[in-house]
Amino acid sequence: MSSRARLTEVIDILMVSKSPADQNREYWSSLLPPWLLDNFSPEISRQAKLEWLAKWRSAGVAEQSRMVSSRGWELMQWTYWFDGSNREWGLSNVENSPTDDTLKILIAEAEEDSPIRAVEWLIERSGCRILDKEVAYDPDLNYLKP
Repeated sequence: MSSRARLTEVIDILMVSKSPADQNREYWSSLLPPWLLDNFSPEISRQAKLEWLAKWRSAGVAEQSRMVSSRGWELMQWTYWFDGSNREWGLSNVENSPTDDTLKILIAEAEEDSPIRAVEWLIERSGCRILDKEVAYDPDLNYLKP
């Protein structure tokens, strides 16, 4: 399976998984492909998370960035950003280019870095590359709310 097909497969899953009841390990483990599940960091205890957070808070900006990158994503930490109850943002559109092998992924209303980093992580783990990134927030766009 090509890198693009792997990425598209997961994005298709994420775009239809909108029920708040979907947020549990068994659901996501049965839905997501094994190649992606193998890329998640092992789950750590609450105490270990609190210790990591204390170190992160006391670190400088460069060290914080390094710590976040090296830690990776746990399954439930990553899927939180795609859970149906998380309505502050969402994957609202994916466009396939008819002339080349590129995808344009529109992330609606992401005002924080975390959901964008979650999508970037997926792109990289699928084997694709990010060629360009444009971040713009338009409060008049209302993709996810009726």
